[in-house]
Parts: sequence; C-alpha cells; structure tokens
Amino acid sequence: MNVDYSVMPQIADSNRRAAFAGMLREDGHDNLEGYLHEAGHLFEGVPLSGRSVLEIGSGKGMMTMYAALQGASHVVSMEPEMIGSRSGMISLQQQRLDALGIQSVEFLAADFNEWNPLGRTFDVVMCRAAINHLHASDQHALSHRPTYEGYLTVVRRMLSVTSPGGVVLITDACRYAFFTATRNLGIRRPWDWSKTGINWRHHQNPQTWARIFRDAGFTRADVRYPLPYRLRQYKGLVDTAAANFFLQGSFILRAHR
Repeated sequence: MNVDYSVMPQIADSNRRAAFAGMLREDGHDNLEGYLHEAGHLFEGVPLSGRSVLEIGSGKGMMTMYAALQGASHVVSMEPEMIGSRSGMISLQQQRLDALGIQSVEFLAADFNEWNPLGRTFDVVMCRAAINHLHASDQHALSHRPTYEGYLTVVRRMLSVTSPGGVVLITDACRYAFFTATRNLGIRRPWDWSKTGINWRHHQNPQTWARIFRDAGFTRADVRYPLPYRLRQYKGLVDTAAANFFLQGSFILRAHR
C-alpha cells in the first residue's frame, strides 16, 4: 500500500487538538505532527471509526485517546498499576479524557494475564512496549522452551479477545540493535545522547514474535518497522530491517485473526 505520509490522520476539533498537544508536551513530546505521524503509521490500513479497541498497558493513555478521537466506538484502557507499571495512570487518563470531552473509554485496573473478559472481544487489540512485561524472561524464546510456552500462553489469550477478522498491533524493542548492544561501550545515538534503558535480553526478535503469533492461531503475522517523522521522506529506505538495526531498534507487528 502506498501511503502519503504528508497526509496523516488529524484531530479536527481545534480545541481538542490544542488540548491533546498540551498533554503531549506534559509527557515531554513537543511535536504533535510527529505523534500523529507515528500513530498513522501504527494504524495504517486499520480503520478505527466505529471499531472496538482494547489497549493492554495504556500508560498515560495518549494512544487510547487517539483511538477515541479517531472515532472508535468503545475503547478499553487496561493499566494494571502494579509491578512493572506506573501508579496514578488511570486517574491521569480520566482527567485528560474529561478535558477532551471523551466518554467512549472504559478503564480497567487489571492484569491482562488474570483478567476475565467474560466473552468480550475487540476489533483492534494493541500492546505498545509492554508485551515483554506480560511474561518476564531474559531467555531467547527459540532456544528456551519455557519462555516460548510462556509467551505462547499470553498470545493465545490475545487471540481469545480478538474478534473474527480483528487485528492485534504490537510494538516493542528488538532483542538485537546496534545502540542497545553497544551501550556498555559508551556508544550513544548521535541524535540522542541519553543512555537507553532498554535491556535487550528482556525482548525478542520480531520474527520470533511473528512465529509465536502464528503458532497461537493467528492467520497472519506481519512485521514492519517504524518510520521516524524526521526521516519520513526516505520511506522505503529507513523503515527496513537493516536501517532499523542502526536507527530505532524497534518494530511493529500486526497479527490478523
């Protein structure tokens, strides 16, 4: 699919747009267009209008709010507020949703592994930078069967809450990337001198995840790579596995039921 990244989903209401931009600034992001570009890339080809959405590990809720602003009929924002997550996130999300006048979001302070959905399913399930927390392991899943089985159990639970024809969107860090592998040598990203906190041993390769999703029963699992906003004009060159190894060191996985 050829996509014009100069035309990304927008927030039509000017007041909501200004409020959303202010919330991004509170979180340390001062580029609204960059955020909308990132969201547009994540949801490329995945309609949100009129769809039900579940976000697992929603954090401060910006992507949950984005989905609601794009017309999702109902969004469930799941944030456990326990070990591995941050406290006070649901309260913060509620304040932000009130400010935006959004009423289509339901909060769940629940652990996905323990949650009983009572038969509920969703058209879109997303889990951004959190799947490695749903089963903690520093082992390579393809060489350590208990790790593989642990992740397989998690992904089968995702399958069970995905509606027929629905999609699961996963983002995470790659197990291997140049700047995470060399951080102990003091090598930093030239565009960001802060030391990354990513421990590559707690993550898996994107193709490993694709295999796990297929083995769990998803019909297809596709891997793609982020397209940085500042490099968007180089689409097709920087959103590749080779360039990603030296740039973002992360991936997007899209699994179809």
